Amino acid sequence: MGEILSSQQCFEVGEDVLYQEVEDELVLLDLKSQQYYGLDGMGSRMWNLLVEHGNIAAVADKMCEEYEVEREDVLRDIESMVGDFRAAGLVKAVSAGPVKVNSLGAGNCA
Repeated sequence: MGEILSSQQCFEVGEDVLYQEVEDELVLLDLKSQQYYGLDGMGSRMWNLLVEHGNIAAVADKMCEEYEVEREDVLRDIESMVGDFRAAGLVKAVSAGPVKVNSLGAGNCA
């Protein structure tokens, strides 16, 4: 079973990872492993929000604002995606300063 992720844990893109939007998908390239990955619309949005906010809870909140989704469902999907990204070396957990938490319990990494 995979590692349990905290929705408040902070993440950043791995040092050897490049990403670029190409037409209607996001392409990720891991220079170290020479593997590339493609994300469709929803996956691309999750990636961009993770890059912007740094944590799963903030991504879930933004996804709920933008799409008609239940927070528990989108939170589970994001946790799964981030777990896959971590396993592939695309993102890494970071020790950031305190997380600025909003009234919904989500925050941005400082």
